Amino acid sequence: MNPGASTATIADLIPGVQLALQNRTDILSYNPQKYIRDAIQELTLSNPFEELRQTGPMKQLTVGQFQYPVSFFLNPGDDYSQVQALSIFTNPNTNTVAYPMKYDTPAAMQTLVYIPGGLPAKWTRFGTNIWVGPQPNQTYTAFMNYQRRHPFPSGATGANLNSAPVYMPVEWLEIVEYCAAYRLAAGPLRWMDEAKDLRTLLYGDPAADDRMANLGLIKARFYQQQMDARIHSRQLTPVTGNR
Repeated sequence: MNPGASTATIADLIPGVQLALQNRTDILSYNPQKYIRDAIQELTLSNPFEELRQTGPMKQLTVGQFQYPVSFFLNPGDDYSQVQALSIFTNPNTNTVAYPMKYDTPAAMQTLVYIPGGLPAKWTRFGTNIWVGPQPNQTYTAFMNYQRRHPFPSGATGANLNSAPVYMPVEWLEIVEYCAAYRLAAGPLRWMDEAKDLRTLLYGDPAADDRMANLGLIKARFYQQQMDARIHSRQLTPVTGNR
């Protein structure tokens, strides 16, 4: 298995969902594939997973144009959930020095995008477009590092989802199973006591006295990025006040 590659399919997770619901056999008639898909979509929307991280194509910006379709910076067929960096090469002749543009809000970008003749330093998203500002005065090359939305076969439902890969590390598959079980219990099974217990298991108990001991499985689980960062030293800037 290659690092960062797919580790399982939706069909592989159905037995775990069934066990989380006290091994009820009737869940197979409630389309558990749908609830597994919904759980995967929620978890991968805001949490970072190496299996979904991509680098988009190198794209030349147009002189005087500040607005570009989101798809302009993405690989074919992708949509993104998180932008890790939208970078621009500052030396268009050789493209050897790249800097990430800073994100700003659409309101803050209103004046910047109409300034002609500069090196774009900021970006924002508005609808289906990405704005950069100021307007490029040369054909700078830009590219995006992003986490794509979890892909599923187009139009697939029910058993047609069984072979769909799950682009998450193996340590997170248990959480997907519990998330799907929670959705089934709170939805078609109308099993509210079980749903409450599963939600607490996943998200923790906000009413508990010891919050740190009751984070829930999701907040307590580490990401690869967090584990990689452990080996790096961090710089602290001391601040002293006047006496």
